[in-house]
This record gives sequence, C-alpha cells and structure tokens, in this order.
Amino acid sequence: MAVWGRCLPISLLLPENEMGMGSELVSCMPGFIASIFDVICKEARNHTQIPDDQIVNMVLNTMSATGDLMLRKEMTFEEVVTRVATKGGITQEGTQVVYDKLPEIAGELFDKTLAKRRMIAEKAAASFNEAK
Repeated sequence: MAVWGRCLPISLLLPENEMGMGSELVSCMPGFIASIFDVICKEARNHTQIPDDQIVNMVLNTMSATGDLMLRKEMTFEEVVTRVATKGGITQEGTQVVYDKLPEIAGELFDKTLAKRRMIAEKAAASFNEAK
C-alpha cells in the first residue's frame, strides 16, 4: 500500500488483517476529511457573513498549509495543537471541544466502515464459493 510521508510516496507493509484499516486511512480518508471540513464550513456560515467561497478558500488554504508544515517539520498533530493553542485561549477552547466530542464520532465512523468492509468481503467470499 502506498502512503504519503515527507511529501514523497512510500510503500508500507501491513498484515493482511490490517488492510481494511489501512484502506480507511488512505483511500477513504479524503472523503472523511472533506465531509468533516464541509460540516465545519457550513457551521461557520451560521456564525458569519463572510461569503461561502471565501470561507471554503480560507479553510482549504489553512488545511494545505498545516499539512505542508507538518510534513516539512515532521510535526505531530499534538505538536501543532500545542504550538497554536495558547493555554486558556480561543484555540484551546476550540480544540478541547474537538478532543471531547470527535472521538465518539471517529469511533463510530471506523466501526461502521470496517463492518461494511467485512460484510462486503463476506459476500464476495460467499459468491466466489458458490461459483466453484
């Protein structure tokens, strides 16, 4: 499975039993990320008069710059949060909401997608066995 790191494609060996999660983290993740930031942009619209296209542009540029910074500086997510979230400040207030609420959503996301992946694999195996 090819993944990106340090802005260069790399190959990664995963045990067969981890291919589902590997696929979630690579092939499905663009959809997950896009849906998360779509929700964020839609919620931002409820709190501002900034035009939709400008909201999306600001978020996309921020996403791109953050990813680039993390890859170039080999930073972890936690390091970025620590770097930008002043103790007791606005960013810390927002990141706390994310850390408090998003784990439940992320857990459900992986529970459902991995269950769907298993169901599809089971159907494919059954169909293959019937064709023999």
